[in-house]
Amino acid sequence: MVTSQSMVGAFDQGDCIIVRKVNSSNEIKVGTDISFIRKSDGEAVTHLASLKLLDPASRSISPQPV
Repeated sequence: MVTSQSMVGAFDQGDCIIVRKVNSSNEIKVGTDISFIRKSDGEAVTHLASLKLLDPASRSISPQPV
């Protein structure tokens, strides 16, 4: 459930979002809405993927939200 107004225009506060797991970061394109669990507090977060960066830890391309 959307709990803030950070995605107004795409989602309204109180909207429910259905998510699915992707098998590869190649499935995520710039402009895709992405949801993930934030490591620091376990909170589900949704952002618009704005660019892709090389992930030095895994040597793969991963989404980087705004």
